[in-house]
Amino acid sequence: MTARRIYRDSIEYLTVTVTASATLDTQPVEISADDKATWLSATWTGAANTTRSCQVLLNGTNMPAAGERPIYVRLTDSPEIPVFGTSGTVRFI
Repeated sequence: MTARRIYRDSIEYLTVTVTASATLDTQPVEISADDKATWLSATWTGAANTTRSCQVLLNGTNMPAAGERPIYVRLTDSPEIPVFGTSGTVRFI
């Protein structure tokens, strides 16, 4: 699988699809693209469902360092706060 490329001087959304056993609706969601060192608040897109996409706008102030990085998603759904690794990576160049 080829890593998605994001240029570090661009401003664009990083979108991740999440599948859960519960309906994904209003749960706070975050995305990390730097080995879980920084969590960025993300927003849900599309209708509430058990499979849904979330996205974060990357720009000059929150862009990870150059390199290929795994992407993680964290949900807050009291009492659980699961962290999921995604199946792909992103190459920040």
